[in-house]
Amino acid sequence: MSTHEASVGHELRSPLNHILGYSEIAIEDASDAGHEQIVHDLQKIHAAGQRLLTVIESTLAPAARTVTPVPPETIDREVREPLNQILGYTELVAEEATAAG
Repeated sequence: MSTHEASVGHELRSPLNHILGYSEIAIEDASDAGHEQIVHDLQKIHAAGQRLLTVIESTLAPAARTVTPVPPETIDREVREPLNQILGYTELVAEEATAAG
């Protein structure tokens, strides 16, 4: 893996790991507070983050370069869906948390 690839991998994984970590904390807090709908949506955020991390890892992994290259359009689609889910469910959680007070 080149220095550039390692840097790109770090730049992508670091914020995603923050999303995963904070979603785990938020799931625990919301569960303790009895906000089951928020917990459900936070779990969707976490699952989408895991899928996005899998796409990033498989794209940047050294073993991935030994197989047929994945077209950029496919990567774009594979990244866009979980990213949109993270954004959408984050908006829902914010609205639900505001309504819950």
